[in-house]
Amino acid sequence: MKVDLLLATLASIGVALAGFSGIVVALGGHARGEWSRRERYLLTALLISSGGSTLLSVLPLILDSTQLAEPTIWAISNASAIVLQIGLLAFRLRRIPRDPETRAREHFLLVVVYVGGATFMMVQLVNCFWLRTAWPHLSTVAWHLAISFTVFVRLVLPSKNTVA
Repeated sequence: MKVDLLLATLASIGVALAGFSGIVVALGGHARGEWSRRERYLLTALLISSGGSTLLSVLPLILDSTQLAEPTIWAISNASAIVLQIGLLAFRLRRIPRDPETRAREHFLLVVVYVGGATFMMVQLVNCFWLRTAWPHLSTVAWHLAISFTVFVRLVLPSKNTVA
């Protein structure tokens, strides 16, 4: 497999983003346990996205150590990505209707996440059954890392309601 180094790099980035969530917890009102529902949702989304990115990066490396053919490795990896994305979608759809603050303040982010997630899930589905190549899986991992980074930035930036 020619993408070993890239997958290892993506996994490292996912671990780093998950680790940075500790910085978020230590900042400001978060250190005193003063979390809004929006902040709890964003932190959970950060951990799930960065952890999922790490798992999706490591899975093809593990499968590559078996005797599976490369197209089979990508089909299994893509199927795993689809399962992860369905789980993320279910998590988000269950939480967002109950949280008007997150819906209002993160509307654009939520639209981008839903539309992008659905698009990448469709690409994964095509790749799972037809293409069976690396680039769709790698682009999905990069997408999840981009979402993780965006959520990290949203958590670190001061809230409009925060008094300095």
